[in-house]
Amino acid sequence: MAVKVRSGLHETKTIKYSHASATTKDIIYLINGRPMLAVNTALAAAVNTFVYQGRIEYAKATGAWTAGDDIYWDNAAAKFTKTQAGNSHAGVAAEDAASGAANGIVDLMPTTVQSV
Repeated sequence: MAVKVRSGLHETKTIKYSHASATTKDIIYLINGRPMLAVNTALAAAVNTFVYQGRIEYAKATGAWTAGDDIYWDNAAAKFTKTQAGNSHAGVAAEDAASGAANGIVDLMPTTVQSV
């Protein structure tokens, strides 16, 4: 799994959070129902920094993406997906991604976007 923060420092937003479990750098964790990327490795109950807004490249499920598609975090598979059912909204696809691509580029968003 290649993980890369693609947005600049001024576009990336982070929070400090003390997770109940140990956290590992470049792994996504659900915090209050929102997928966030750990910046560092930290012990359980230690404060760590998590990216909650910004453009990241991360593992994706099979299926093509079109830029602007709503993207969800599948916590069980530890991948981003277009499947809404049972998954947490993460943001939107920042670029098209082929069905067989291992990674996709996602704009993480701090709030849930709902279709109208």
